Amino acid sequence: MGDRPKLIVHGVDPKRWCEVHGFTPFTAPCQECGLPLTTSLPMVWGKLRGMRAPVCVCGNTRTPYGVVLPEELGDLP
Repeated sequence: MGDRPKLIVHGVDPKRWCEVHGFTPFTAPCQECGLPLTTSLPMVWGKLRGMRAPVCVCGNTRTPYGVVLPEELGDLP
């Protein structure tokens, strides 16, 4: 996800976060061990909003994530 800071947003309801930002959680395999990981942690990355999966039990920190751009900003530049 580049060099810009990524912030996990604590204290918000993930379901509500997805509703507000139009994000659909998904499950993908861990790239290290293959266990299924679900995007469940609300995340901010600059103007992007999304969800990422928690660290895998195998220790892999490079877990699946997805982001959306707010509608008022249009398409990605």
